[in-house]
Amino acid sequence: MEAGEFQLLAFKLAMLGFYLGTLLYAAPLPVASIKRWASVLIEDSLTAALLALTAAALLAVSSYIQLLIGGSWPQLDAWLLDAAVFAAFLKALSSIVTSLPDPLEALKPVASAAASVMDELSWGITLLVATVLGVKYLLGYSEILLGVGVLLYAIPFRLAKPAGAWLIAFVIVFNAALPALPLFVETLGDAPTSGDVEGVWTGKATLTSSSGVVEAGLLRVYSGGEEVASYIIEGGVAYSSLVKIPRIQTPLSEVSFTFEYMGVSFRPDPPLVDMSRVEGSLELRVPHIAFMIGDGVMVYGSEPPAGVSRGESGFEARWEGLGPSDYVEIAWLEGCEPEYRVGEGKAGGKGVWRWEGLTGGYVDVEPGRNGSIVVEVEGSGCNVSVSLDKAARDYSETLVSLLDYITMDVLKMIIVYYITLPGMYLSILLVATAGVARLLGGGARLRLKIL
Repeated sequence: MEAGEFQLLAFKLAMLGFYLGTLLYAAPLPVASIKRWASVLIEDSLTAALLALTAAALLAVSSYIQLLIGGSWPQLDAWLLDAAVFAAFLKALSSIVTSLPDPLEALKPVASAAASVMDELSWGITLLVATVLGVKYLLGYSEILLGVGVLLYAIPFRLAKPAGAWLIAFVIVFNAALPALPLFVETLGDAPTSGDVEGVWTGKATLTSSSGVVEAGLLRVYSGGEEVASYIIEGGVAYSSLVKIPRIQTPLSEVSFTFEYMGVSFRPDPPLVDMSRVEGSLELRVPHIAFMIGDGVMVYGSEPPAGVSRGESGFEARWEGLGPSDYVEIAWLEGCEPEYRVGEGKAGGKGVWRWEGLTGGYVDVEPGRNGSIVVEVEGSGCNVSVSLDKAARDYSETLVSLLDYITMDVLKMIIVYYITLPGMYLSILLVATAGVARLLGGGARLRLKIL
């Protein structure tokens, strides 16, 4: 049934109640209780009829109030996403802390205590996000819910009036005020961020090639000339080998990166990054890679390609202005050798590569007389599982930098921002809902006992 049908049925029930009340008034029965019910039926039926006729107007007023107080559903969605990501970050941090290497075995009791706190906070934030998402999902059917509420309200003899009043009040109050939850929280509290970890930057890293994402490989992180961490690349995003979430950790200082795959190392752009100036996410580009076809095929050159195009059967890449020492290579995993054609240039001999437990082959292409190379590669249909977990090493294995994050100030910020303030706001909305329900004659009270 649609919302209009519920409202029409509610109006008819209201008219039924009105006629019953009139009938009881006119009945020759000198019983005071019956006469009182007659007035109640008439009053309730008139109110229900008014609600049925103005249901759409009530929703419009609720939406207008939402605009007045500055709430918006996209803003709420963004806040919920941040909260969910932060909960996942805490859970990941907990898992990392409890996965200590053998040299740090003596610190496991301390790590377990910190992990327990992070687990509780993660579950609390997740529960809050799930609750708000559930309410938001229900409000997606606000017209139908309001129609059902008016229908329950209109049933004669107040059989379902309290339930109807509460449902009407819930739709009006939460539709108007729930989107303003982020404004309330951000006005009264400070948002904790993973960047608050002292000496450690935590965020998302993405890698792209000249024509798309870098499908697979290993991202190595260097600080002070030494490798401090390495992360797995899947679908253009860097993942921790300890916890499969799109997050990396690096020193909060100047770091450099290299990308490796199929035995070839590349220097992404930018070559040097001050992580203290990076907020939230990091984008790296590997221009020397022309394209990748899944995990199995990679085409790259000593210089970035002049252009890459994609056809129905595969890719075509073009290099121009190359010197005698420049080259292009087509590399593949074992069992994934693709169909390729060299349009300009000269294909050399094939070779074999071995890297991090993986093997495969490659073919060199030298530039032609005009310094150009054109290669066409058809899509590879192979399905090879690439596992680089053993080769990757998360920077979070440095326990001290992780435990420094769990300070009392940070714990207070997390509890206040993601649990206390949202809980207060939802409680205020419940009290407002109870007030509107009482105004509609719902009868039931929301009893709050303050100790």
